[in-house]
Amino acid sequence: YVVIVTIVMWSLFTAFTSLAWSLTSLIAIRFVFGIAEGGFPAASIRAIAEVFKKDSRPKMAALLVSSNYAGSMAAPLIMAPLILWLGWRHA
Repeated sequence: YVVIVTIVMWSLFTAFTSLAWSLTSLIAIRFVFGIAEGGFPAASIRAIAEVFKKDSRPKMAALLVSSNYAGSMAAPLIMAPLILWLGWRHA
């Protein structure tokens, strides 16, 4: 339950970030985003513990942690060409 709520909140506040009308609103939105995101790591590790057998939990936890870095690695490869093509405001 907590994992789903944090993912939904994470997604909503990511979208709300693009709607910020001032620096103050951006800071407020990102602050709430950080609070909403905070429950995900602990809840996801608990979900792994509940769903997977004891011998596969370390592998699943490692996959979860490494998936965070996979997005950071893939984003520049995808976004750099889009920024060049569409401009930074539309990419």
